[in-house]
Amino acid sequence: MSPVARAVLASWAFPPALACGWLAYALLYFRGWRRLSLPAWRLATTGGGLVALGLALFSPIDPLGRFLLTAHMVQHLLLLIVAPPLLLLGRPTRVLHHGWLAPFFAWPPLRRLSARPIAGAAILGAVTLFWHVPKAYELALRSPAWHDVEHACFFAAGLIFWSAVVSVRRPSIAVVLGLVLADVQNTLLSAVLVFSDRVIYPSYQAAPRLFAVSTLDDQAADGFLMWVPASMAFVGPALVLCVR
Repeated sequence: MSPVARAVLASWAFPPALACGWLAYALLYFRGWRRLSLPAWRLATTGGGLVALGLALFSPIDPLGRFLLTAHMVQHLLLLIVAPPLLLLGRPTRVLHHGWLAPFFAWPPLRRLSARPIAGAAILGAVTLFWHVPKAYELALRSPAWHDVEHACFFAAGLIFWSAVVSVRRPSIAVVLGLVLADVQNTLLSAVLVFSDRVIYPSYQAAPRLFAVSTLDDQAADGFLMWVPASMAFVGPALVLCVR
């Protein structure tokens, strides 16, 4: 393995603001979970969501994403389809209702959006498409500040979309349609990455190759990762709701 690859894989970073926010959420949730005596599986899902969020923000996946498009996609999937539903399954609105996050959960626009799965799917698709436009994607690669904005957009869009799915109590055609719409948007974008015969993001062509993978193959693998796991995350709940 090259020295650059070893350096990237060894680089765990903990920005103070993000790390403190992550830890504060974990401690506040645990305190509320104990006070309300919620089932252990809700604590487990919240823990899984925090681990996914930590891997996306603090682990070597972040710096590796500047060299490998596939690593960048793993980071995006953690922020879009792994961390949000796991955190929401922990019922944070109930556990943290009386804490300092209560005004955020009670914010009327957020509550209205979380009750409209089709609108949530449209927001999820629009955010994903925008940040995959070459100019926006390249800007996020060049600028750490815009990279943070990109991550915030992905995570917020994920929370808005998955809140409608996780909170559904009875089979809902609106939620099924929202999941299908999200899958269609995801499939179209991933197909572009898989079948393109040119490199879409020039920065990866100019970056050092850490592994024996060409830039075009890395791009195709990136599209495959976006296609299969995300489709399973969208289609799986839709099938369950249809069966119910």
